[in-house]
Amino acid sequence: MRLCGLRLIMTTYIIRRLIQAVIILLIVTILVFFVMRLLPGDPIIIYVAQTAQLEAMPPEMIDKLRAQFGLDKPIVIQYFNWMGNIFPRQTDSHSILQLDG
Repeated sequence: MRLCGLRLIMTTYIIRRLIQAVIILLIVTILVFFVMRLLPGDPIIIYVAQTAQLEAMPPEMIDKLRAQFGLDKPIVIQYFNWMGNIFPRQTDSHSILQLDG
């Protein structure tokens, strides 16, 4: 009888800790995302400036990049897209080289 009660207590403890871990991870991802968004400057301009193509790039191309990276969407949608892109996939959908077509 005592062993069954101990298992129930441990199971409850483990489930409670797992739920707490998921909540903490969610809070941390939200904080990281919004801190990154609070950095000064437009992320697309910073990205393009790193490749030294900013002067040669027309505004239409910058708008196309903004749409490709999802930065033209509301901030909540951007967060969920960012969360979906945390784990790598087979295809790279965020490549500047895909602007050809």
